[in-house]
Amino acid sequence: MKYKHLIDNNKEKVILFFSGWGMDENPFKFLKSKNHDVIIFYDFSTLDLKLLKEIKNKYKKFNLISWSLGVPISNYIFTKETFVFTNSIAINGTTRLISNKFGIPEEFYKKTLGNFSNKTLDNFYLRMCKQKKNIFLKNKPRRNIKNIEKELKIFNRYNIKEEIFTNAIISNEDKIIPPKNQIAFWGKTNKNYTLIQQPHFCFYKWKYWEEIFETQ
Repeated sequence: MKYKHLIDNNKEKVILFFSGWGMDENPFKFLKSKNHDVIIFYDFSTLDLKLLKEIKNKYKKFNLISWSLGVPISNYIFTKETFVFTNSIAINGTTRLISNKFGIPEEFYKKTLGNFSNKTLDNFYLRMCKQKKNIFLKNKPRRNIKNIEKELKIFNRYNIKEEIFTNAIISNEDKIIPPKNQIAFWGKTNKNYTLIQQPHFCFYKWKYWEEIFETQ
């Protein structure tokens, strides 16, 4: 697991953003913050929880935004780590990432894993962003494809029953994790969820990170 400050203005409040598969900081640099520092976490091919201690000692108030693969990863981490979040929001993800009922359909995942290549990744970007793909490609992640493939193999590793999230945001144009599966998952947990007219990569909807908290 790697992390990097997207915004570092020595604020007392911080947003911890757990990103999705294959990501790094580049696709998210356009987002601004009004009164938070923002730290992105990515590359979950391995997990190193020691780095959280430094973050915990630096800040006084914590907010969690998790997207896609970042939802089960952060859920796994923060059921073990004692962070208290003002907001904890899941975007286009569930803690059952590979599931015909509650996550990515198993057959779709197996095909992606079994035929992974640069072409597979390009097709994923198209499904993820739809008509905004060209904007995304101008600031696409700069990670090694072998490393991205390694990360793909851990998708089923961190499924647990507890959920730490208070709210969920679901894109009703999501072509990666079917919206009906997300609705079924968050509905059974009795958590609040909000539907938005966006694809899986929905971040072009917002200009500021804080606007995500208001999407409820």
